[in-house]
Amino acid sequence: MKVYTDGISRSVEILATAPWFMEAVKMLKTQPNYDVGVHLCLTSEWENLKWRPLTHAPSLTDADGYFPQFIWENKTLKNSAYLLQNPLNIAEVEREFRAQIELVKKYLPWTSHLSAHMGCTNDNAEVKALTERLSAEYKLPIQMPPGILRINGFGGATKTPEQKEQDLVAILKALTPGTHFLVEHPGYDSGDTKGVGHTGYENVAYDREGVTRAFVPLSKR
Repeated sequence: MKVYTDGISRSVEILATAPWFMEAVKMLKTQPNYDVGVHLCLTSEWENLKWRPLTHAPSLTDADGYFPQFIWENKTLKNSAYLLQNPLNIAEVEREFRAQIELVKKYLPWTSHLSAHMGCTNDNAEVKALTERLSAEYKLPIQMPPGILRINGFGGATKTPEQKEQDLVAILKALTPGTHFLVEHPGYDSGDTKGVGHTGYENVAYDREGVTRAFVPLSKR
């Protein structure tokens, strides 16, 4: 919220499956001009914080009933459950995606678009086709319109907040005319964020605090 009210963010996505969904809804209702997207989800990547599907979907869960940690096999974490370990039931994927979309629209009717958590809408050709059909049906675009340029080269888990700020300044100075699109994960190096992470990405809170600092002017911190 701070990177919108005091910073440069103009669009955010929300996970309907996440534990603090209802608090996020309350916060977003205070800022109805904040563009909101449904962050479609089929994974639960953190080791200490897990979430489940909204629907009964056995083909989409691990042995404990949570979404699996990854979509594709993680070569570093060979014992981690991943979504494509077993065949997907496309009917379950459709029910789950619809439930997520409709829950967000119920509470945030100005929802404008869809996005994909960890690339879940490109699991395979069948899921991609399903997502495109739902996008058309709900009138929520899943891809950026033609002509919008994605910004690359910002941040990274090993960079300090100061390096992230320098990255963003350099990117903004080099932008060409047009509309540009930067995807990132602002957060705080405190509270619940301290408890999330997985092997290979343990410094989540520190990483995301740096994004927040880059997105918010010094005078507003």
